[in-house]
Amino acid sequence: MTKSFADDPSGLSGMGHDNVHDFFEQEDLEEYYGKDERKKPEKLSYYYDYVAYLHLLLVKEGKKKGFVLDSPSYLKTIKKLKIGWKRVTWEHNEIFPNTIKLSKELSELIVKKHRYDDVTSIVCSQDEKFLNEFCQGIMNHKRFGEIEEYPTCCINSHIENKWHEYEMVATALDPNLATSLANSVVTMRNGSIFPFNEEQFDHESKMFSQILTTREKFPFVIHQACQKCLDIDQSPTSKLNTDFQEFCTKKAPEIYEKILDGAKGEILRQKKNLSISWKEFDEERRFS
Repeated sequence: MTKSFADDPSGLSGMGHDNVHDFFEQEDLEEYYGKDERKKPEKLSYYYDYVAYLHLLLVKEGKKKGFVLDSPSYLKTIKKLKIGWKRVTWEHNEIFPNTIKLSKELSELIVKKHRYDDVTSIVCSQDEKFLNEFCQGIMNHKRFGEIEEYPTCCINSHIENKWHEYEMVATALDPNLATSLANSVVTMRNGSIFPFNEEQFDHESKMFSQILTTREKFPFVIHQACQKCLDIDQSPTSKLNTDFQEFCTKKAPEIYEKILDGAKGEILRQKKNLSISWKEFDEERRFS
């Protein structure tokens, strides 16, 4: 089945295949990849799908506890691979880190305003006890990372980075951080207006840079590595990437090169994001 998936990948990752494909259609890839016909936009844009498929194989072989997919349409692939799964509908909310700049009252109001119900996911695992334990309750970034077995440092970093975006919006709206801001903070953070000042833009650029470096160093993991994992040798993410790369070489050689090629494309896409200055971004947004 791996060969057939390699030849005709389906959208497993839920990471915006159409948007990624549009980027590659508009870019001149010859300088980056040469004239290799195998490096066409329609193939490069499936990077996250190939990685998602690799992680399903890791689950199938017991090398990874769980994997989360966001659509029942992926069940065909899961069933073909004979992986255990459960369809889960849960409540999703934000989670704030232990150290926060906002008051606890305002933070709790933001979480309450952001909360939404009826989020349906497919949780895959060969461990029935694991499925029963995690397929209930509330979903948030911490729980998602635990299901996927991301390094704790990367889970905490992601939570801190996401919450900092709410802090920046709240501070920009009112330096006194009134609790009445909660609804406006959630609306502006999650709407198309973000980022709306240079501080927020710089933070977003930092996230793009981390994604870029993650794809350079660790193309076989699916999460965004934290700065600590990017800066040191033998980090938790480095170990995962080595293990996953070795597994791919042995169990899924058909997608090995496709993952490496796709990672190069993702690096190119993030370099494009980082090439835009705040002034250029702001001008384009104002006149679009």
